[in-house]
Amino acid sequence: MTKQPRVSFGWLGLTVIALASAQNLDKFTVTGELAKKALVKGEINVATAEKLSQVCVEFARQRKLEVANVILAPSGEVVYAYRMDGNAQSPFIMETAMLRAKTALSRHQSTRALYNAAEGNGDLSREIRYFATPNTYAVPGGVPIIVDDQMIGAMGTSGMGDPDEDCVYEALTKVIGPQPKRVPKLLRPKQFSPGAPQGEQPAAPPPQR
Repeated sequence: MTKQPRVSFGWLGLTVIALASAQNLDKFTVTGELAKKALVKGEINVATAEKLSQVCVEFARQRKLEVANVILAPSGEVVYAYRMDGNAQSPFIMETAMLRAKTALSRHQSTRALYNAAEGNGDLSREIRYFATPNTYAVPGGVPIIVDDQMIGAMGTSGMGDPDEDCVYEALTKVIGPQPKRVPKLLRPKQFSPGAPQGEQPAAPPPQR
C-alpha cells in the first residue's frame, strides 16, 4: 500500500516532464489541424520563422548592413525568405543564404563546422571535396534549428560577411532559446598556398562572402 503511491507519483512526474517538453516544441512547430492537413509534424511554423528573420534584420540595421535570410523546413521546403533593400538585393546573396540553410539541413550541423574542417584547415583536397559535394556550402552562416533535441528546420543568412553567423545565433537565442553549443571560430584559419610546405600555410581571415 505504501509503495503504490510512490510509483504513481513517479509516473506522474515523468508525464509532466514529457508534457512540458512537448508544449515547448509545439510552440514553434506546425501542430493540430494544420499538421493533419499538411501531413507534417515537427516543422517550424511561419510565425517563428518570421520572428527569426526580423531579429536578424534588426541586427543588420544596427550595423548599417543588409542581409538576406532563408528558413527551411526539415523537408527542404522554404518556410520564410526575406532580403533587405540594398546589397542584399543581389540574387547571389539570396542564393548563398539558401545554400547555407540547405547545407545545415542536410548535414545536421552548422556550416561553421564544415568551414573549420575544410577551407579553414588549409587543405585544398578537403576543400574541393566539401565544395564539390551536393548541397554543401562550407561558409559560416547556416545553422540547424534545434528544439527539445529535434531539428525543426534550418536558417541561412548572407550579406554581411563574418557577422552572418552571429546574426543567426542571436535570432535563435532570442526567439527560441538556448541552442546547442556553437562551433568555435578558428583563431588562425589557414589559406591554401601551393608554394608553402604542408603545415606552414599563411594565416588568413575567414572569407567575406
